[in-house]
Amino acid sequence: MLLKYLNDHLLSEVAAYLSDRDLNALVQTCRRTSGRLNITLYHRNIPAGRPYLLQWGVQKGVVGTVRQAIVVGASVAYKEARYNPVLVQAAILGNLDMVATILTAYDADVNVTGMYNRTALTNACILADMNLVKLLFRAAAEAGVELAVDVADAAGMTPIMYAARLCNVDLFRMLLATGRVNASARCRSGLTPLHHVIDCGGITEDVREKCVELLLLAGADPAARDRHSRTVLRLATDRNLGEIVRQLLATGEVDPDAEEAYGRLETARGLARRRSRRNLTRMFELYTARRLRVSVQLTYH
Repeated sequence: MLLKYLNDHLLSEVAAYLSDRDLNALVQTCRRTSGRLNITLYHRNIPAGRPYLLQWGVQKGVVGTVRQAIVVGASVAYKEARYNPVLVQAAILGNLDMVATILTAYDADVNVTGMYNRTALTNACILADMNLVKLLFRAAAEAGVELAVDVADAAGMTPIMYAARLCNVDLFRMLLATGRVNASARCRSGLTPLHHVIDCGGITEDVREKCVELLLLAGADPAARDRHSRTVLRLATDRNLGEIVRQLLATGEVDPDAEEAYGRLETARGLARRRSRRNLTRMFELYTARRLRVSVQLTYH
């Protein structure tokens, strides 16, 4: 093949007359010129508009293609209504190397939002991928920006809520340690992180207890109600989570006799009695007696 004997300038001139299809075929068939022609192909496929090659590389998991696209100037900040930014897409796929590569781009934004207003961190929390979460925190620190840890998506779900659904203690600690998480935030269903923790399935009670403890220390409202007016205490009673009921009662801010949904649902106390949960019923009796005693003392003084 005579093309392999041409210098770079002449090779580029020839490539300019080839279609994308022919150029791509030539890159794959001529080893000696593939390196030089590849650059032409990358530049041609990375216009000022949508970076198709970059998006393709992310979707297919080809880190080398993405790295080369970034080198020749592909923008990782490109956003389009029906497509996720490449950083968000890489996070959805849980591709740690891909996310790390994209974050090296000159215009990388660690807080960029994609479809449903989800950030890379939101998707990392959905996957409970601690390595990915740590990478995003580190990248934000190196860039001198604060990682957005409390962004609500289209369903009103924040990263801490997704962590709560999985009861991931390590993720809880990392998010709450920032001091920028609203521990009493509500999703569109009216559920707070406490509701999500208590309602998550397949998790041992001791793990849930630790998550509840961390949320209460972060200022979560133990008396929060969902959109159906159900309290956190009633939900814990319904799930027969004795230690979590004890944790909620220890705050002194809950009421076992709080009416639910305008009196249409049983109170936490009524539910415990009907289901013969004597340990919970006894806890409620002691709690009410203690509150009455404190109230009398305050009135006397």
